[in-house]
Amino acid sequence: MYTDSAITTICFVATFLGLVLAYIYRKQTLSIGIRLRDPSNGDYDPDSNAEASLIGSGESLNNDRSTMEKQIMEISGAISDGANGFLKAEYSYIGVFMAGFSLVLVILIGSHDDNWKNGIYTAVSFLIGAICSMVSGYLGMRIAVQANSRVAVSAYNSSPSNYYECFTVAFKAGAVMGFSLVPIALFFLYIVASFFA
Repeated sequence: MYTDSAITTICFVATFLGLVLAYIYRKQTLSIGIRLRDPSNGDYDPDSNAEASLIGSGESLNNDRSTMEKQIMEISGAISDGANGFLKAEYSYIGVFMAGFSLVLVILIGSHDDNWKNGIYTAVSFLIGAICSMVSGYLGMRIAVQANSRVAVSAYNSSPSNYYECFTVAFKAGAVMGFSLVPIALFFLYIVASFFA
């Protein structure tokens, strides 16, 4: 139905477009500043904001705005450190599992038909898929950590009846993961299929 060159073109164009979209959404997400709305402007209603009720009047909120922004940055940094620690621990366990399970695949599939080549190919395919998943997980964790404070600030700055901006920030951050995962998977699938064909 499709020629090899058409399939190759489709795979590479789709991979390129997906990664470009992921990059664009990432840039748009990270362009959101960690700046709280200035409560001294005319449309500010301290009673409509949950944070204002925790801190006090609009005037005290204005005085504490820079302190809150610093706290948001500190919390975001702590979340980032925790996420990095989690990924490091998770990937060390996954690395051990990948090595062990690859060996199991080679032994079980290779000994089944006495065709060790199939066992090795299966293990290599498993490892490539696992690495692809790990890369996607890393990218998803990074954008989630970078976006969480921006979504919170966007929600804080939005009026209670209109959370469009914070939804948009959250949606674009989630799209980074989706537009990263699919092209990476498609690219590695193409490489594996071409190599083993």
